[in-house]
Amino acid sequence: MLVLSRRLNEKILFPGMSISVQVVAFKPGQVRLGIEAPPEVTVLREEVPDRVAEWGAPASPLRGAATLLRLRKANQLLRNRLRAGSADLKLLRRQLDLGMNDEARVTLDKMEEDFELQPMTQEN
Repeated sequence: MLVLSRRLNEKILFPGMSISVQVVAFKPGQVRLGIEAPPEVTVLREEVPDRVAEWGAPASPLRGAATLLRLRKANQLLRNRLRAGSADLKLLRRQLDLGMNDEARVTLDKMEEDFELQPMTQEN
């Protein structure tokens, strides 16, 4: 066991796991700690009974990585949709400025179709 001394507001870091523990307060007989950890890391007090039945099994690192990958892909797809929507808005403004009302309607119809709520997939 490693034993460390820390003063108020000092931290202990676990850099490979993106976890930190900070002394946030103390008084005689009690120390308050703040723990920062990724959402997939479960933090429990030792005296708390096993909560697997209540909370479910902790996320495995592989399941957490798969979730992170899906979130990154969804984020990229969303950015692509927003860029396309921004380009369509610029085109629509130019068409309206030039009095190209029929072309503007076509652009607007395309934008409305593109922005309908639908599942984001790589094909969209």
